[in-house]
Amino acid sequence: MNQPTAISRRSPHILILALLLPLFFGLALGASMHKSPTFDEGFYIARGWAALRTGHFLPLGHPPLTNLLAGTGVLLEPGLPHPAQLDGWTEDNAERVSKDLLWERGLDTDRIVFLGRMPGLLLAVLFGALLWRWAWELYGPWSAVLAVMLFTFSPNMLAHAGLATTDLGVAAFYVAALYAWVRFLRLRTVSSLIAAGVLLGLAQSAKFSAALLAPTLILMTLWMAWRAQGLALRGRNWLARLSQQASRWPAGWFWGAVYALLVVGVLGALTIWAINFFTLRPLMPGNYLGELSHFLGLAAGGHRAYLLGMLSERGWWYYHLIALAVKLPESTILLFLLALMLAAGRHMRTREWEVVFPGMLYLAASLVISLNVGVRYLLPVILLLSLFIARIASGPPRSGMLRLAVIGILLLVNVAITLRTFPNFISYFNLVSGGSSNGYRILVDSNLDWGQDLPALADYLRETDADTVYLSYFGQAEPAYYGIDYIPLPGWPPPTPDPSRP
Repeated sequence: MNQPTAISRRSPHILILALLLPLFFGLALGASMHKSPTFDEGFYIARGWAALRTGHFLPLGHPPLTNLLAGTGVLLEPGLPHPAQLDGWTEDNAERVSKDLLWERGLDTDRIVFLGRMPGLLLAVLFGALLWRWAWELYGPWSAVLAVMLFTFSPNMLAHAGLATTDLGVAAFYVAALYAWVRFLRLRTVSSLIAAGVLLGLAQSAKFSAALLAPTLILMTLWMAWRAQGLALRGRNWLARLSQQASRWPAGWFWGAVYALLVVGVLGALTIWAINFFTLRPLMPGNYLGELSHFLGLAAGGHRAYLLGMLSERGWWYYHLIALAVKLPESTILLFLLALMLAAGRHMRTREWEVVFPGMLYLAASLVISLNVGVRYLLPVILLLSLFIARIASGPPRSGMLRLAVIGILLLVNVAITLRTFPNFISYFNLVSGGSSNGYRILVDSNLDWGQDLPALADYLRETDADTVYLSYFGQAEPAYYGIDYIPLPGWPPPTPDPSRP
């Protein structure tokens, strides 16, 4: 592969980036404006806004960063009541607080939700620019364009970029922290070290799934140390060679790596503390360690999951593999297979392991956890996958015309799929799996129905002149706000079985 060229402000590739990212913004924004708040959004919006107004975090079992971002947008809405005036505030009941704020005060809920979603969408656009930069450094300008095209026309990215939830935020900070750390290992600059530490803290403050980031950075550091010393793990006696080589590591390099990791850890901890308003009571509910304890308790109790017609409280080890197989567009899967073939034929460059290793580690970890919630937990993997796929566009545009033609055709298919899916990105399933209309046979929850389609239901009822309907609904939004006259049926959580009924 050719070395990437220097980035020039006059490069046509920057112009392409300037076109793609606004397009991503428009698609995600347009989709979000067609959707009611998903199951979790009301909690997050109310929690972040209330914390910025009062300094108090409602306990939810999640760290607060993405909630605070959503709350920052809601601060722009005038005339909102003080959080202490809302029902459920004194009991620290986030569900009741959000219900009172969004649905029982006669406020403009659509505008509040719009403002709450906007900061996360802007963060996603900024991350798209970082993805472009990393791909450029790895492979060159055309690969950077390919990576951002995959990002721009990814149904999964578009589905979550326009929501005030935790998933896109943690994915962005997770991958950004990886990028900053590999830059430090390569350049050894103070700025990249500080950036890695702050981004580590931001990722941990976005979602607890980012806990895997710390061991990932440590393992990446050890691996690069072995590479720097020319370690060869070949032959039968590789363990002896490993021990012998490790004993020869220069003390300065080893202790330098230890000190760098300590600095990153300290900066990350300070960042977490700052995001939690420098609280001196970390074990209290609503604060970082208190929320972590709450989350671990929920995880230990299991989470009801659905897969291929089956229900389970403990999940399946292969759940996320199936989620990727049915939620990724066919064109993306084919591009990935092409990238694998090229990597096997030409061997991967050393720096590509900066992307491949953390992606494989994250995916492997997802196979052993019991929280089978949805493909949204795999957004960091999908982002790293886009970077790996970008390798196939490296080199001059005139080289490998057949390969470039295949890439172009698959990209056009990807664009067509995404535009056809708009605005229903959350419920997207690829055609091989049966499409969105058959997605319920494979996955549910946030993969299909997260409570986002009350406006579409209201439009359908108006078009068919339907009156009162029976509604079983997986969401927290109020159907009456959208003009839906309904009789409620049991939704989520499922009702306790009645032994007197067959």
